[in-house]
Amino acid sequence: MGVELIMNAVVEQKAQTVTRLADSMAKCEMSVFIDFKGMDVASVNSIRSDLYKLNASMEVAKNTLLKRASDQVGLSFPDDVFFSCTAIVSSENNGLELAKLVDKYCKDYENFAVKAGVFEKNVCDAGGIEQLSKLPSKEELIGKLLMLMKSPISNFIQGISTPIRKCVYVLDSVKDKKIKENEND
Repeated sequence: MGVELIMNAVVEQKAQTVTRLADSMAKCEMSVFIDFKGMDVASVNSIRSDLYKLNASMEVAKNTLLKRASDQVGLSFPDDVFFSCTAIVSSENNGLELAKLVDKYCKDYENFAVKAGVFEKNVCDAGGIEQLSKLPSKEELIGKLLMLMKSPISNFIQGISTPIRKCVYVLDSVKDKKIKENEND
């Protein structure tokens, strides 16, 4: 009887974990499956600290539970994603920033590798996450857009003011010439 209670509790706990992981995958803008086998605890804690600053999280979970959670959400990953040590790194609203940070970690840590990911409910491989990391941020795009919007107006104003400026220079030189002629007389 006691073993059954323990088994039921374990099954219930796993079911809750699958539900929590599935909810996280469904509501996050980006989730990335990471292989971190061979990393030391201090490095993993440092990564978690940086992720916390970005309002992102890193959770280590069993591959079978991650597979069930992804199936529950309707995401299909290749079988080779769910092997070895797997962590899921997620962010609800900073997907591109998370991709940039994950790409940086892949370069900084030898044992940190992207297996696959989900961006805006679309499955992508490690190469897709790397390409997402190279996209400009929202702030950079807004800045470029403002520059593009400002450029025609600036060029128009410059185009209008150039002939007027030249006319003023001509009139100023005529004035100076007249003043010199009057002084010489």
